[in-house]
Amino acid sequence: DGTYVFAFEAYGISDPGSWTYDGAKLVVTNANGETAEAEGDPLNLHYVSAVSPDLAGDFAIDAADLSS
Repeated sequence: DGTYVFAFEAYGISDPGSWTYDGAKLVVTNANGETAEAEGDPLNLHYVSAVSPDLAGDFAIDAADLSS
């Protein structure tokens, strides 16, 4: 569990939030309180920025990276 900052460098925007991982499900919460969830390995997460819904991306995260 922790915090993160997605950086949309092309726009000069930083988008902070928090995340939790219970060993099976990753839940990411942006600054507006909107959540995105991912399960499996890799965890395929579709993230939408709190700054603008036009700033979104898909991320594949190895579960082992969150368990250590």
